[in-house]
Amino acid sequence: MTHSFDSAETFFQDGCQLLRNDAESRGTVERYFEAAAHADPEIAWRVAREWAAVADGRAAPWLRRAITSLPTRAGITVAPGTLPIVTEHGFAVHQIWRITVAADDRNRAVAALESARPRLMRTTDSGQELTATAFEAALAHVHFYSPNNVTVHDKRTGDPVIQLNCKDVILPLMARTVICIITDELARAGVTASLSTPTEPA
Repeated sequence: MTHSFDSAETFFQDGCQLLRNDAESRGTVERYFEAAAHADPEIAWRVAREWAAVADGRAAPWLRRAITSLPTRAGITVAPGTLPIVTEHGFAVHQIWRITVAADDRNRAVAALESARPRLMRTTDSGQELTATAFEAALAHVHFYSPNNVTVHDKRTGDPVIQLNCKDVILPLMARTVICIITDELARAGVTASLSTPTEPA
């Protein structure tokens, strides 16, 4: 039997309600979320957000799973461990906001990352990418979080790296948009590349 997107949303909302109302039933919550993701793989991003909201380490594997649901772009791959959530003793504690880009053309890759910078600065915690005009207007009356700064590191001894200053906050929906913006700019530049987040600092 094939589940519909409506059933995916129902499973997801039932899991969210149980998570809010019964902290002791997280195993059952996970089963609801699994059913939701089976019907709609992209819902994994929202599942990661829900687990992160209660600092549960389950957020980390759900984020890796969500990344595998991203649409593919010719010549560009994204490692499931990109922008990982770090866990300690079963708790989700922070997220690493750094992406290394191994590309066939370093100069074009760096140019693409520089083109991505202003777009990334206008990415919100809810996963929206605002236009420059909308971003400036929203600052006055809308509460949201966006990166404090975005830096491209072009060290000739290694692959270029783009780093976001997000205060280590765990934001799965922002992570999705960040990855999509970077892959979009790399694709526009005609670059063949792989994205990942190695454990060593930039």
